[in-house]
Amino acid sequence: MRGDEHPAGQGATRDRQRRNRGEDGAFLTPPERMARDIAQTQTDGPPSMDVIQAENMLRHAESASSFLKALSHEGRLMILCHLSTGEKSVTELETLLSSRQAAVSQQLARLRLEGLVSYRREGKAIYYSLADEKARRLLELMHDMFCNARAPAQASAARPGD
Repeated sequence: MRGDEHPAGQGATRDRQRRNRGEDGAFLTPPERMARDIAQTQTDGPPSMDVIQAENMLRHAESASSFLKALSHEGRLMILCHLSTGEKSVTELETLLSSRQAAVSQQLARLRLEGLVSYRREGKAIYYSLADEKARRLLELMHDMFCNARAPAQASAARPGD
């Protein structure tokens, strides 16, 4: 055994790795581990209200996380900001974003996958618009928070607890 090896440390690492793996040996994400742990704590009877609430919370957290990930990319956020002012063609978005068509299309595909934008085809042109009211509301909130010009003193005075 080398001087830097510790049997206790190796065992702890192996235990942690086992806990982080599913029955098939694949690594589990934190939500998957949480769902597995919830299932293991259930009794043979009907699931308790705590278990049901935890499962619902997990589903809601996964949905919110996916939604926020779609908004967290600067390019996708800029597309959504431009679409918040009305329908735009892919060509218009390319110009507004100073981006190549391939890059814009890739981000639009992710936004479509998340259900945040809808599109219509008119001849060869494709027009996009916001499809999700949650996205519109969140964009309005972010616009108020980050885009509306307010003096720093006003901004800190408006925050409770400062």
